[in-house]
Amino acid sequence: MQGVYEALDERFDTIDELKDIARHGCEGGVSGFIYTHELREFFYTHEDEIECIMDDNAIKYSDLNVNHENIQDYITQAVWWIVQYYADQQVHLNECELNEEYALANAYSFHEGLTLRCLPLSYDNHTNYHQAQASSC
Repeated sequence: MQGVYEALDERFDTIDELKDIARHGCEGGVSGFIYTHELREFFYTHEDEIECIMDDNAIKYSDLNVNHENIQDYITQAVWWIVQYYADQQVHLNECELNEEYALANAYSFHEGLTLRCLPLSYDNHTNYHQAQASSC
């Protein structure tokens, strides 16, 4: 079975869409995460991993701004939260990679040996981002 991050990696192939999600969230509509059947299928496929990541980030279902009408509201908010969390992380990683590329490309013109390190949010090594997430669950 595919993990939640692998499923999201497969679904999102452009940084522009992830930037939109990071800025605006999923409420405006994100293909594949709109209809009840899509949200339920994604949630039930990745429920344990989603809850583990929520726990790692001290997020409870009650923190997800749910109107508490039914279980579908919780499922929707949990899936939208993980998609936005993933988008935030990917945008941050992309910005760090661009900063590092820029710094390395210009290092010799500014100062020999200049490097710029931009680490992902709460991770030691951005190349091991998915492994770090998976290992904590």
